[in-house]
Amino acid sequence: MLADTLRKEQSFFVPFIASFFITLAAHIRIDLFGVPFTFQTFAVLLLGSLFGARFATTSILLYLLQGFALFPFTHSLWLFSPLSGYIFGLLIAGFYVGHYVDTHPQKSFLQLLSVNLLGAASILFFGWLVLQAHIGLFKAFQIGVLPFCIYDALKALSVTFLAQAKYK
Repeated sequence: MLADTLRKEQSFFVPFIASFFITLAAHIRIDLFGVPFTFQTFAVLLLGSLFGARFATTSILLYLLQGFALFPFTHSLWLFSPLSGYIFGLLIAGFYVGHYVDTHPQKSFLQLLSVNLLGAASILFFGWLVLQAHIGLFKAFQIGVLPFCIYDALKALSVTFLAQAKYK
């Protein structure tokens, strides 16, 4: 009975802590060659790669709920902003990468890298999809996708190296 209680508490507590990891990653900002990037993508891909779809999705949803609870007005506006597609993309990426990890017990480095690259690409795709409705197809691709491709590929590669250690 005590073990069941502890498991239930951990099932909420651990994703809650992971949601703060995403928050921390979102606040680490690096500007290289005029392109700012954060580590949200890294955090989401890592959670999906290490812990699976349910854990990653729960953590991302908790991250979003924390944002709404702490800053309801600004986050409500942000949810409907031209950048809201990127947030939706985080959910998709976390679920997609985690689902792959959950359903494929044997994962080669290249398979896991491919899944993480597709996860990162899904964030950019959904971000671009919403952004293009506001500023146009090509401009959205030029400023909302292209500058981040290399950085997101490097994040996916880093996550794959870290996660691969778990599966060896």
